Amino acid sequence: QGTVVMAGGLLGAAGAATLAAAGAFKLLKYTGFAMRIRNNRQIPPAAITTHETICGIVTRVEDENTFRMVHAPFVYAMVARPDLDVPDSETLRFRLAGVEVMGMDTTAKALPRGKSVTVQMVSEAVVDKEAVAAIVWERYYPFSSSFNLRLVNQGFAKVAKVDNRVFRIHFANLHAQLKRAEWVSQNLRRGKWDETKPGLGWSVIKGIRKIIVFFASFVRTSSTNQK
Repeated sequence: QGTVVMAGGLLGAAGAATLAAAGAFKLLKYTGFAMRIRNNRQIPPAAITTHETICGIVTRVEDENTFRMVHAPFVYAMVARPDLDVPDSETLRFRLAGVEVMGMDTTAKALPRGKSVTVQMVSEAVVDKEAVAAIVWERYYPFSSSFNLRLVNQGFAKVAKVDNRVFRIHFANLHAQLKRAEWVSQNLRRGKWDETKPGLGWSVIKGIRKIIVFFASFVRTSSTNQK
């Protein structure tokens, strides 16, 4: 009986170890700890389909919506900091998903060279097939808002006009947040919206002011004529 109990204990321990190893592998795979990806061609299609998250360091901003980064898995980054002067063929190319940034200087300020970021892959970019559409966060602030949402909320980006069906369906909550943030920032004339046409809210306010001024002048004219 003691042998049976011991065997059962060993089997239970082996099962627990197997589950722990599987969980650890999933964690390493999900957080990008285990494998360094050198360029977009090496990104497994399944990783994009399942919207995996990886970490890296920004090397440069290409345009308003696109940037390059060196993939820096946790273990690799602990051993040595990646070389930021590597050629583009050794970097990953991402496009901010769901938004259009209004000015390259804004993107360069938000994602400066050497900044550590966490990137969640959404899909192949609709307007740029050589880039991957992604949601971007600061690496060590996982519970903060993404750069995608932050830039829209600050008035430095707007919701993309080109429809990304994968983003709209699989990230419906973020898509709705972007639309609300755009409406608020536009009507409060935040950031770049202050340099463009006034939003609906300001138009209504100006219309009400004009009506008040008109009636005030009419009342003044009437009172003057009565005198």
